[in-house]
Amino acid sequence: MEKVIKIHFERSASKAAQWMRCPGSVNAQRGLQNKSNPAAERGTLAHAYAESWLKTRVKPDALSREDDLMQEHLENYVNDVIRTAQGNPVHVELELPIAQITAEDNATSTADAVSILYGQKHLNVHDLKYGFDPVEVEGNEQAIVYALMVLDEYDPDGLVYGIETVSMFIHQPNVRSEPSVWTVNRGELDSYRPRLLAASLATLPMDAPRIPGDKQCKYCLAKPCPEALERVTSACEGMFVEHEDHTEIVQVSPERLGEFIQMVPFIQDVISAAQKRAFGLLMRQQQVPGLKLKLGRKGDRAWRPDAVGVVESLESNGISVFNKKLKTPAELEKLLGKKNGQWLALQEYIQQSPAKPTLTLATDKAREYIPVGIEDDFVDLEDEDLIG
Repeated sequence: MEKVIKIHFERSASKAAQWMRCPGSVNAQRGLQNKSNPAAERGTLAHAYAESWLKTRVKPDALSREDDLMQEHLENYVNDVIRTAQGNPVHVELELPIAQITAEDNATSTADAVSILYGQKHLNVHDLKYGFDPVEVEGNEQAIVYALMVLDEYDPDGLVYGIETVSMFIHQPNVRSEPSVWTVNRGELDSYRPRLLAASLATLPMDAPRIPGDKQCKYCLAKPCPEALERVTSACEGMFVEHEDHTEIVQVSPERLGEFIQMVPFIQDVISAAQKRAFGLLMRQQQVPGLKLKLGRKGDRAWRPDAVGVVESLESNGISVFNKKLKTPAELEKLLGKKNGQWLALQEYIQQSPAKPTLTLATDKAREYIPVGIEDDFVDLEDEDLIG
């Protein structure tokens, strides 16, 4: 599909969660390039397919060559957008000014899909996110900027269509099957304008403060900054005692322990960024005191393409060179289909381990698990059970 190069403004809607919380992040990232990666490229591709499908109402031919999961995800997204429009026009990849919101000269932003329900005085704004990190829609700054820019363009001061309510949808097919929706009245949405403008103007001074935190640091190109490293140091202060041969966590209050564990994702993120920065410097032959590069283990051995015939010839000597493996239930379900009679007959032969308790934040919307009959004071956690 044709690649469109877009201008990325410093105080864009997509980075609103960042510059609203950390004014210094704008200056810190100026001139830094965001490197592409397979996940980002897949997200861009998904958006391009969704745009074509919504504009033409025909599934793109190229999408049929992608995996079944992406096809299912985008079909659900397109159907949701069309369904919620209730027969009204859908504006796709709608680029509109946001300079009136952020005071950044000539700034624009692009909403994935928008529909105005004229008879109901209602606006729908859709945002497709194809990543795997959960994003909450309520209070989402990016969605708020999108909604405000559409109101400014199509219904300024409510004098054209008299829009009274707005629904913001965040579609995350890799996270949840249904979109997250936040519906507010126009007055509540307008109340964000002063905060957005004040936060945007606060980024202008060259000495604008850097205020580290989970949301603002997550995708910051300048991390780890000194302020983020200081936040990690402060979080770890008093938590550990070093012995000659090991480091031990001290016995702190449950409150202090909870505070520290809530910081774990941020700490891990900053440490990972610091390691990547050090690795990059060393690969460019710059010194990082106390660190050096070494070669890791070699990759697994594999047959060259021209060796297949030679290896297969061993079969004639009675030596089996092939492995046979039973397909998993998930693979067979995908192959046969959930409603297939043969598949339904296999259900009694499927076993599945029960869900294990895992550690999460109190703000997690999942239902809380209350242990029953646990006598040990402590239960060992596997790595995958930890917050991270």
